[in-house]
Amino acid sequence: MAAAVQHSIVFDPGYSDKSYKLFELEEDVLQELLRADGRCAPADRASACAPPTFRRIGACARSVSVKGAAEEEAVLCTSDRTYTLRLAESSNMLLLVPGATLGTDGEKLSIAASAQEHFELVRAAPRTDRVRVMVSAAPYAGGAPLDAASAAQPPTFAQLESAAQCSRAELHAALMRSRAMEINGRYTILEPKYEQDIVDSVLNVLVEQEWPLDAVPVAACVAELSSYDAAAVRHGLRPPSPCPNPIPNHPNSGAPLPPRALGDTRDDVGG
Repeated sequence: MAAAVQHSIVFDPGYSDKSYKLFELEEDVLQELLRADGRCAPADRASACAPPTFRRIGACARSVSVKGAAEEEAVLCTSDRTYTLRLAESSNMLLLVPGATLGTDGEKLSIAASAQEHFELVRAAPRTDRVRVMVSAAPYAGGAPLDAASAAQPPTFAQLESAAQCSRAELHAALMRSRAMEINGRYTILEPKYEQDIVDSVLNVLVEQEWPLDAVPVAACVAELSSYDAAAVRHGLRPPSPCPNPIPNHPNSGAPLPPRALGDTRDDVGG
């Protein structure tokens, strides 16, 4: 039987029971937090206490963040997942002792803070309803570029990421489902009638030129539809998909257009 280890406990002069919020993290979430582009200070890495493992969530973490407006339930988002935060109270007081090893007999422990509750993470579905609303507020119908002075400007990615309670990967997927396109750093959808006209025109050109559906020559198709905005045509050539391949820029490259995806696209923009 191992010998008992004794410690002397003192309260740090800066002791507080209100300065810290504790989070119980899964190991992969913790590792993502600690990576944080290498910007975490050593103190953040060392702020561990007794199991279950807790870590301090510092300002250095870019891919791990807590989101929620005053009227919303807060969620924690990683680079690809969303969690709700569930407060768990304990009848035992948790003592935070930065840098303690707890293995040296007679070690003096300086308690920096204490708490009797912590947040647990519960995997949740992303809350992306706001994304569709935001990108649909000012549909693009070709012609003049987006007016930088307009009050109805489409949102930037940063604005969408700030507003939507979801991870970055889940936001990208929501933008794909919404068939949003990027114009000058802002995200919007095509005006439905305008996109329907483009899709119908693409199909007509495919028939006239006898181009194969699995390798539509992008540059030639854009040239044939010169009455439409080139970026909008390229967007129309992109079938709906959670993880689409980008439409190639090379003039001799081809974009695949699966028939079922074309039908889905027509249903989306037509209905």
